[in-house]
Amino acid sequence: MKGSRFTNIKLTKDPEEILSIFNKGFCYFENKKYQDAINCFNSIIDYSLHPITERILYLRGISYAKIFKSDKAWLDCRELNSPEISHPFKYIHLMRGMIFDKELNFSRSLHSFKRAIDYDSEVINEEKFLLKHLSLEMQSLLVTLNIV
Repeated sequence: MKGSRFTNIKLTKDPEEILSIFNKGFCYFENKKYQDAINCFNSIIDYSLHPITERILYLRGISYAKIFKSDKAWLDCRELNSPEISHPFKYIHLMRGMIFDKELNFSRSLHSFKRAIDYDSEVINEEKFLLKHLSLEMQSLLVTLNIV
């Protein structure tokens, strides 16, 4: 596998540099270049501070799921749910929905999306960019049930 230019990059703790690489990682994510997104996120996670660390774990976990590395995706999900971070449950359930979708467990994915909405009815609108990263089956199910 060809390495990203962000792999093993040595950073200063310059917040602008961290934010710049995070934004590149997010662009890779949006363009479904999940391994490049993971490489960007990995290169800055030790240097970032909350809330960007939470966002990195969230997006990196979904990216891991998209490239069939569910074990790593679940580790990021657990870390977000740890007492040290305590990320809002609405996002954790969205992340779980994304991971279950990639595992083709549509009933658990749907349950996770509904749980996210139970915590905050606007969460799907806040994270609408994720919908294009779902399988067509899950997108259809969410539309059919008027969830999106």
